Amino acid sequence: MATAINDINSMGRFIPVDEARALTARFRAEKEIILKPEYEKMDLLPICESFSRDNIEALLGFDGCVGIRVYLGMDDKLQVRIILTAFDESFQDILPDVQSTVAKSSVASQTNGGTVEDGARCPDICPNPPL
Repeated sequence: MATAINDINSMGRFIPVDEARALTARFRAEKEIILKPEYEKMDLLPICESFSRDNIEALLGFDGCVGIRVYLGMDDKLQVRIILTAFDESFQDILPDVQSTVAKSSVASQTNGGTVEDGARCPDICPNPPL
């Protein structure tokens, strides 16, 4: 059952870096155990995915945007991919078929509106050391 969100500003919180490191370290160490054996060691679950500031700012520039939502998708190699979209104060995604106005920035106008994907995926392009 979904929980109602009354205050958009209460979504998310800053956490100490040590807590973030513990969460990401646990994920890196344990991520393979949630997969069926035939899918292990195929890098299906990313450690992280990086996106440009311009793309993030473009999403934030959509009329009515109050936040960024993160979706998990899957490409044709079965790799989990991160998809970002803006959402409004009604907690609805701001998508091109929902809103005809594109964000004010030139980057957003080149995106066909709505979503960002195809970030730099780790493994392959990883920070050293990762969080």
